[in-house]
Amino acid sequence: MLLLFPVQTEVVFLRWPWMNFCLIGCCVLSYICLNIFGIGYPVFAEMVLQGWSPYGLLGHMFCHAGFLHLFGNMVFLWVFGNALNERMGQLRYLLFFLSAGVFAGVVHLFMDGGTAIGASGAVNGVVGAYLILYPTNRISCFWLLFVRGGVIQISGYWLIGFWFVQDVLGAAGGGGYIAYWAHLGGIFYGVAIGTWLLKTGKVSLSHFDNPDLLTLLKLQSSQKETEVASDLMPGEMGFDCPECGKPQRVRENQLGESVKCWSCRTVIQLEEEV
Repeated sequence: MLLLFPVQTEVVFLRWPWMNFCLIGCCVLSYICLNIFGIGYPVFAEMVLQGWSPYGLLGHMFCHAGFLHLFGNMVFLWVFGNALNERMGQLRYLLFFLSAGVFAGVVHLFMDGGTAIGASGAVNGVVGAYLILYPTNRISCFWLLFVRGGVIQISGYWLIGFWFVQDVLGAAGGGGYIAYWAHLGGIFYGVAIGTWLLKTGKVSLSHFDNPDLLTLLKLQSSQKETEVASDLMPGEMGFDCPECGKPQRVRENQLGESVKCWSCRTVIQLEEEV
C-alpha cells in the first residue's frame, strides 16, 4: 500500500497564519485535557458528532480518538492550513474552517449516520480550497511503500486527486471506522467556496504565486481558441463569431450556408465572401 504524507508546500508567506496556529493549538489542548489529564469528559460527550446537536456539529472537529488520529490531521492542517490562512486572512479563515467542518458533519450524518469525531472533514475543506488556489504548487511528501520510503515533490492537483480517489473508494466500500463521507463533503465544500472567493475577488493571489485553477482553465480555453484561429488547413477560412467574438473556421465550400458557433451556438449565415 502506498502512503503519501505531506511535509511542506511551495507557497510564499507574506503574513503569519496566526488563526491556523490557534486552531491547531485548540485541537492539541483538547486532546491533552481529555486523554492525558482525564478532565472534561462531560464536555467531550457533548462534542461528539451524534445526531443533529449543534454542539456536536461544531465540537467534533476539536476531538480526536488517539494520538495518530490527532497527529495526522494536524500535519495536514499545518501544511495546507497555513497556506490558506495566509491568503484568506484571520477571521475569514476561521469562518471557513468552522463552516467546512459543519458542512462535512452534515454530509456524514446524511450519508452514514454514525458517531464521529475529528477535524478531517474541516481539514479536507482546507485541502479542497488549496486545490483551487494552488493547483500546480509542488508539495514535498514523505512516501512509504511496504518497507521502502523517501521524500518526493508532487504537484498539488496530482496529490489531492490521489487522496480524493482513496476517499471515494473508501466511501464506496462502506467506510469502516473512517468517516469518508465527511472527507468528501469537506473537499467539495472547499472547492466550491474557494472558487467563489476567487470569482468574487474576496481572495486573490500575490505576484509570487503560480496561477490558480480558474486562471489555468481560462488559459487552456484561450489556447484552444488560438489553435482554432491559427491552425487553418488548406481550403479553410477563419472569422470571429459576431455574437461572442470567438474565432471560428469553416470550409470554403460552406460559404453561403448557415453554421453554428462552437462556443455560443449562435446560427451564423455565411456570405459568399467572408
